[in-house]
Parts: sequence; C-alpha cells; structure tokens
Amino acid sequence: MMAGINKKADFPARRTSRRLKVRRLSVCLVAGCLTLPVLSKPGNSATSGVPFSVNLADRQYCLINVLQQPGIFTPNPALTELSSKNPGGLPGMIDVQTTNGSYDLSIDTPISFTLEPPGGGANTNFSATMTGISFSGSGSGTFGETTAQTNLKRGLTTVMVHFIATRTAGTFPSGNYASVVTMRCE
Repeated sequence: MMAGINKKADFPARRTSRRLKVRRLSVCLVAGCLTLPVLSKPGNSATSGVPFSVNLADRQYCLINVLQQPGIFTPNPALTELSSKNPGGLPGMIDVQTTNGSYDLSIDTPISFTLEPPGGGANTNFSATMTGISFSGSGSGTFGETTAQTNLKRGLTTVMVHFIATRTAGTFPSGNYASVVTMRCE
C-alpha cells in the first residue's frame, strides 16, 4: 500500500490574497517616450469602443490667420495722411485658407481710430485696401489692390491689408494713433 500524500505538508500553502499585476504602458510624445505603470486586477479585462464620426457637410470653411500684427501706418511729410503705404509703413498680413471657391473676401472701411489724441479723428476720411497673392489651390486667388469684395479660389491666399486716414482740413495733431481693419470671409 502506498503511503498517503499529505497535501498540506508537501505543498506550501497558497495565499488567498490577490495581488495586482503591474503592466507597463508606453506613451511616446514629441519630446520622447514615457513608461507608466498601469494596475489591473488579475483575470479582469475590459474592452470599450471609442466612437468616431464626421459630417462631410461641415468640412467647408474659410479661415483667416493674422500673420503680422500690427501693421504700421506712418505720416506723410505734410501730416495730412496716415498710411501703411507711406515710407516706413507696413501693411498688415493675413493668410486666408479656403476649402472651395464659394467664399468671398471683403474689407470693412474703418470708421475711426481706436486710439487718438484729442481732435485726432476730426476732419478725417478713412479707407482700407487689400491685395492678394495665391500660393496653392486650384485656380488663382491672386488679385490686385482693391476695396471690393473678392472671390477666392480653393487654397491659400496671402493678403496684404493697407490702412489710410486722410485729413480733409488741417493736420494730424501730435500723439498716439491706432486703428483696426476688419476682414470678412463669407
């Protein structure tokens, strides 16, 4: 007869506590990779779906990106005009990105200065112009200097924006001046 096997004596006792398994999750970023511990219970796993969707009708857009801010307007020698076209002046620059040729770019005529010394805006006419150069896309978005609403083709068009304030009587008084030209892509 065979000797009996004493299970308790021959085998070490099993622990009844559960240990968490440590798994490692690697995340790679632009600067490098990180390894992070992720804790999970033994025998448990989970799955989940992450939903994605798109409405292709929403893919149409016209985006204006200000490249250079602010533009600079300077006085003429007679102090009767403040313009980004005068020597030392600099136009504002924007990029306009369009997904199709159904968008028009327009420029609002400024109605005043946003900053001026006392009497700075008196007897003053304001105007703004734009000039566009197309860099990509189907067809040309290039257009000469204009104040008129202009149709843009699909792609990227860089636009130079000029500001002009002209005194109809007298000269501009000394002080700080500022203005904003509003661009619209509709």
